[in-house]
Amino acid sequence: MPVAVEFNTVSFAYEQSMVLKEASLELAEKGFLLVLGPNGGGKTTFAKLLLGLVQPTSGSVKLFDRQPHSALADIGYVPQITVTHSRLPIRVFDVVNLGLYKCKGLSRAKRRQKVMNALQTVGLLALAKRAFNGLSGGERQRVLIARALVSSPRLILLDEPTANVDAKSKEQIYQLLSHLNEHATIVLITHDPDTSALPVSDIAFINRQVIHHKGRELTDKMLALSLGTTIEQLPRCANDY
Repeated sequence: MPVAVEFNTVSFAYEQSMVLKEASLELAEKGFLLVLGPNGGGKTTFAKLLLGLVQPTSGSVKLFDRQPHSALADIGYVPQITVTHSRLPIRVFDVVNLGLYKCKGLSRAKRRQKVMNALQTVGLLALAKRAFNGLSGGERQRVLIARALVSSPRLILLDEPTANVDAKSKEQIYQLLSHLNEHATIVLITHDPDTSALPVSDIAFINRQVIHHKGRELTDKMLALSLGTTIEQLPRCANDY
């Protein structure tokens, strides 16, 4: 399979503070990467490197064998919702339409069709004329996913899309991501301990270092990194002795 995301011994530091050290991974096109790790461990920096918002101190990042800034048209980004109440008078349709800012030369009719198709994909076509600030948390997240996919990206990056949503909304979002993964590469940053419903192909655990594993299981190296210890010092079950 062609490679969608490649980090080659990437390090990044803010001034003298090392945030990521010699991170390497490869994610195949149409793979599903789960990004885990503690707050402050470097997940946000990983996302910024992927989006080309910051440049590596050393090493290289490639998306579809190109520099990130050259591949922005192929990326859809879903940020974490941090503001729950907004007075901004914007309709659902207009929020999704913002995702077409990279698509030049589209007629008004073509833009409208793309927006309505994206809303239909996330199950919110009937809410196109509703005010965005009048939606539930789960509905807002699905609108933001529609905004990310309206330009038909090859990769969708999501930052905590199920934070602060109820169980039903989480189930709807995970079903949607499973469907989208049939056509696009997915990179999901999350703290959710239950991702069993997702078609995860790879896991990356980030805590200054990046440990990448093909498969959905947490490895001993990941557990050791999360606890700040070594594999030899990990607690074992009684049956292991």
